[in-house]
Amino acid sequence: MNLLNCNHLSNQIAYFKEHSSSFVFITRRNYSLAPELSIHHRTYHSFIDKSWPGLRKSYSENSDIMPDIIKTLKPSFLDMTDESFYYLYRQTLNGDLSLFNYISADVFQEISARYSRIMQGNDFEDSFISAESFLRSSHSSYSFIDQYAYIVISDYHLLLENPAANANAIHFIQGLLHYASSRRVQVLTLVNQRFVPIQSF
Repeated sequence: MNLLNCNHLSNQIAYFKEHSSSFVFITRRNYSLAPELSIHHRTYHSFIDKSWPGLRKSYSENSDIMPDIIKTLKPSFLDMTDESFYYLYRQTLNGDLSLFNYISADVFQEISARYSRIMQGNDFEDSFISAESFLRSSHSSYSFIDQYAYIVISDYHLLLENPAANANAIHFIQGLLHYASSRRVQVLTLVNQRFVPIQSF
């Protein structure tokens, strides 16, 4: 996924700060921002962590070891690099089934079962899925989200450039839109340098 221009992001937050005190910017990647601006910024995962602390382990403790674990699960008969296998396996979690051009469904199920036993359900993509489920619950109410009048997702257009690779993050944002639609929280993005509501689809 491409990165936002850090200076542009800083300017966007500074501009928003002049017009509202009740907002947060969330982005897929982390950025180095001035302290007075960084308090208004979170990554998707740190936003999820704040809303649902119980999911924190799923990203913070396992993201660094995950690639090495997946590479060890590559079948010995598979004629591809460890990096290629890691990429294709990660893509299956976003709905891209290209890996099935190289292995059978049975082999994939065996690999996934071994992966789940090792990770014990603490995969960082799972936090997107869990968060979306919580947000779509008809009885859900989250004070961490409700405190904001605006949630700005500056990099939403970057997610849409590769919807297959970013499917879980997009579903999380759609869950956020669903939740916000029944509250006084507006979810915005930028289009041609203008802040506009993200429309669910």
